[in-house]
Amino acid sequence: MSPDAKSTRGQSLAERVAAKALGLGRSETDSAEGRGLLQNPFSRKSDEDEDDIIPNCHIGVGSSFTGTLMIEGTLLVDGDFAGDILNCDRIIVGMHGHVKADVQVREAIVAGVFDGAIQAEERVYLQSGARVKGDLTSSAIVIEDGVRFSGRCTMLDEANPSTSGEPGYRRGNL
Repeated sequence: MSPDAKSTRGQSLAERVAAKALGLGRSETDSAEGRGLLQNPFSRKSDEDEDDIIPNCHIGVGSSFTGTLMIEGTLLVDGDFAGDILNCDRIIVGMHGHVKADVQVREAIVAGVFDGAIQAEERVYLQSGARVKGDLTSSAIVIEDGVRFSGRCTMLDEANPSTSGEPGYRRGNL
């Protein structure tokens, strides 16, 4: 029996496919779940927490979409996307994903390539290996080691989330 067969024992087919699409090995999937970060989006556990990230729209590896996408909920991009995203609550750009858009979301998690501006009410999370070219605006911005970022970060004051240049608005350059 190969080492990979042993490491995937106990995972459903959907979990193995999702982990592969996100570029996660078995140990990374387990450690990500322990940290409460990006989790396997296809897992359907009976004791599902409300913190679990389950996308209701997925642009898979090898797929491309150009145009306007209107989605309520979470969008997972592992392929190529160029255009406009409307009404999106959360966007996740997987390791193989490439997005060219300006987005306004509650939360953004980027592990792949993102070209454009991200405005997030809660947080922007750039994972190691991400390549981002554009401006980030959010109350919380997390940038791991190994991220290539070109743009400006604008931190919103939680007490006054205004981007109009009024008090409560902080600007910083990275």
